[in-house]
Amino acid sequence: MSVTFYCGGRSESDFGKRIEVFAERSEVNSVRDPEDRRAHPRINKPFPARAWAEDAAGNPFNLDCVLDNISAGGLYVRMPRQMQLGSEIRFVVRLSSPTEAVVTAALFGTVVRDDPGSDGQHGIATSINRYESL
Repeated sequence: MSVTFYCGGRSESDFGKRIEVFAERSEVNSVRDPEDRRAHPRINKPFPARAWAEDAAGNPFNLDCVLDNISAGGLYVRMPRQMQLGSEIRFVVRLSSPTEAVVTAALFGTVVRDDPGSDGQHGIATSINRYESL
């Protein structure tokens, strides 16, 4: 079965539908937990990304990272930066599947949660506000 996750065009709903199709057909997320009340299926697969933002101290940064998960509405990533809730953050993400070509998208989001870890990393939950395919 072919999995489509093309991010062409500027339609946010198209991006969301494609991510949801990929999540529903992905072997890493084949069974959805009935207790999960999220609006969009989540892909629990690492995707390489680069993040740009200002940290909680106001220092601009850009760094390579790996997403823990992504859905049509948001993503979760760990990074060595504390983030201010409500701050803007941008990502370039490479989405891929063994059966499809690589697709790259710029994601523009807002930090909705910062989970400090004991290892100095911060788990950053981000809502996706818009995207652009690259």
